[in-house]
Amino acid sequence: MRYYLHQIQTDEIVRDPEGSDCAALLNAEAEAVDAAREMMASAVRTGRDISHWAIEITDADGRVLKRVAFASTLRRG
Repeated sequence: MRYYLHQIQTDEIVRDPEGSDCAALLNAEAEAVDAAREMMASAVRTGRDISHWAIEITDADGRVLKRVAFASTLRRG
């Protein structure tokens, strides 16, 4: 199935125009977690905090299937 991972930023939504083919929602969620962690790591290197952002996973009809908050992808010690 094709899933779309849209970035929910502070003042805008960055839509995923292509989407990703994943076997299941769980796989799309894992992709979203990886993307969020990569974006946060890049932001930290430039001194920015984007932990309040999120990724919404939608289907082709635009239905939100899952919301992955960036902060939720951090492992707490």
